[in-house]
Amino acid sequence: MHHLEFYNCTYLESINIPTSLTNINEKTFANCSRLKSINIPGNIKDIEPYAFSECKSMKTLMLNEGLLTIQGNAFS
Repeated sequence: MHHLEFYNCTYLESINIPTSLTNINEKTFANCSRLKSINIPGNIKDIEPYAFSECKSMKTLMLNEGLLTIQGNAFS
């Protein structure tokens, strides 16, 4: 199984999520202080809790058809 891990990343501003993934794990992008935009492609079915928590620079979020679940506090 493939997954991404950018917890506490201080350099990531945007990312293209690969089509090989089907979910975004808990805290994958949490505390990414410079993350400004993300496009969640249709292959992502589930966004787990706190996946994007404390991403205070986030300005643009694109959610595409195919996403089934956004779990609690995913964007807190």
